[in-house]
Amino acid sequence: DGWLGAIAAKITRCKVVRTRHLQTPITNKFSYNISDKVVTDSHFVKKALKEQGVKGEKIVTIHTGVNIREFNPHVKPQLRQELKLDQEAILIGMSAVFRYAKRHDLLVEAVHKLQKLYPHLPLYLVFIGTGPQKKVVEKQVKLLKMKEERVVFLGHRKGIPYLLVDLDICVLPSEMEALGTAIIEASACSVPIVGSSAGGIPEVVLHGKTGMVFESGNV
Repeated sequence: DGWLGAIAAKITRCKVVRTRHLQTPITNKFSYNISDKVVTDSHFVKKALKEQGVKGEKIVTIHTGVNIREFNPHVKPQLRQELKLDQEAILIGMSAVFRYAKRHDLLVEAVHKLQKLYPHLPLYLVFIGTGPQKKVVEKQVKLLKMKEERVVFLGHRKGIPYLLVDLDICVLPSEMEALGTAIIEASACSVPIVGSSAGGIPEVVLHGKTGMVFESGNV
């Protein structure tokens, strides 16, 4: 699509603006350099593109935004009611497609350790989303012999704000992430954030100010 857009623009003498919302390496700098502007969703991605040969003067960073009419702390919470849990339950959640780079497995391992360290605490792990790694994570939960009622797989859902607002902590443990829209959404709902140091996540989570950042890969 980048090549087609750039060629069509040159033929018709239109300006073309290309976007880049991925941390993965590009395959060819030329298709970016013949664009008039390239918009990245984080300074991290902008720096990576420059290092791969895209002209710096063409690149502009515009961080992803969320609709705060939709994502805000005043929406009616539904998650605890759905799961039949009271306010004493501690909900640690993650909203992301089940892909390996998102590292759901790290969060499972971390919560497993917490549940063993603090058996008296009503700790629950909630996953919002689906994807190719979902069965792998479900198998991990069984291998660790975690209580199945304490690990909830909600699957693909609509009405995400009504679920996020009920979380006590939202975690994004990715090893590769251009920015992390899910944690911007959770922040807009006033949910405390824990994010990895990968990619553009530290641009969203300012350690000790708007959340906590941990070393990527460190359970």
